[in-house]
Amino acid sequence: MTYSSDDLLNSNFYIIVVPTPIDTKNKPDLSCLFSATETIARKLKKGEYPFDHQP
Repeated sequence: MTYSSDDLLNSNFYIIVVPTPIDTKNKPDLSCLFSATETIARKLKKGEYPFDHQP
């Protein structure tokens, strides 16, 4: 677990756990998820790719 994007340089597997609060219309605020995903994407090395699995 880390709060520093520099720690991602030695990682090859990422689990994103961030809050997704809901607004007054019960829609999730995904800004934390998007921000975390963008941070990881900037640290990916050649040959690595993001994988999103949805059942």
